[in-house]
Amino acid sequence: EDAANLFALQKYGNIYSRIGNPTVAAFEERIASLEGQIEAERAKLPVGETTREVGGNRVTYTVNAEHNPTQVDLYLTEIPPSKKRSSEENRMTAEVGRSGGRGRDTREERDNGGHIAGFQFLHEQGLINQFPQNEDFNQRVFNEIDGEVRQWVGQGAHVHTRFTIGDGDTPETRTWGGKRPSHVTVQYEVTDPKTGEVIYRT
Repeated sequence: EDAANLFALQKYGNIYSRIGNPTVAAFEERIASLEGQIEAERAKLPVGETTREVGGNRVTYTVNAEHNPTQVDLYLTEIPPSKKRSSEENRMTAEVGRSGGRGRDTREERDNGGHIAGFQFLHEQGLINQFPQNEDFNQRVFNEIDGEVRQWVGQGAHVHTRFTIGDGDTPETRTWGGKRPSHVTVQYEVTDPKTGEVIYRT
């Protein structure tokens, strides 16, 4: 009778199945806890514009009323010395990826926690510079864009990159439409610092 009640889910207990496995239950509780932490940390992000500088580089984040970054303007004049990511940065990136709710089997379906403005240009900026994004987009498309921008800056040019995240006409009214953005647009403009002339624009 006890076994029948357990399998019918009328009584809580451990049974030899994925339903009542204490390891699975603990894992599910841990994931829920981590997702709650990300939501709590996002709620602390300041609404409006936040500007930060790393060496000669500057970034302005615009955060909407839902505490999600919806526009990021990155101004690059140099490549800072390389820096290793901290364990805290890696933890947050993993949790942001899980918060998107797409833990699928294939790269085309799975989410990563990814930086908006590249880590190599700004180093650690915290949650304001991360969002859940498709793994292929994160590891292929974003890397290609960062590589192009790095080449321009390495040649002495200045680059302004604008990341538009979500749907809406303005950064203030733009929304993600869920736990992860529905749209992301990346544009950049390359300027000759000696003349101020725009020499390339996407």
